[in-house]
Amino acid sequence: MKGDQNCMVYIGNIDDHVPEKVLYEILIQAGPILDFSFPVNQQTKKSKGYAFVAYKSSEVADYAVRLFYNTVVLYGKCLKFELNKNTMALSESPILPLTEDMEANFTMKDIRDTLAEIELLLKKARRMLQMLMQR
Repeated sequence: MKGDQNCMVYIGNIDDHVPEKVLYEILIQAGPILDFSFPVNQQTKKSKGYAFVAYKSSEVADYAVRLFYNTVVLYGKCLKFELNKNTMALSESPILPLTEDMEANFTMKDIRDTLAEIELLLKKARRMLQMLMQR
């Protein structure tokens, strides 16, 4: 695969019924893709259970891992997303840590409101994915 190793994301736990096009359509939601590898068994023509994607930048790759972490379920299997081993420390948690330049002046209500918005976005994304899978 082409691309900077820091821009690579490993996708695992892929059911062998998942079509390449469906996975690609999900992955592109995070940002521009430079390269995509979806290995298949030569005899069965089904997925080997993993894939790799090279995004345009390491920031996009990190965003993709955080975006898809514990949220993408296809054929009853939750997909695993990991950054290249060289950048694994960035993806250990889907929660962004507070940094010095971030304000920590938020309340529990702010957190609840944000989580409610995220829940609505996830429901919408799941409905879109179901519609795509029914095509």
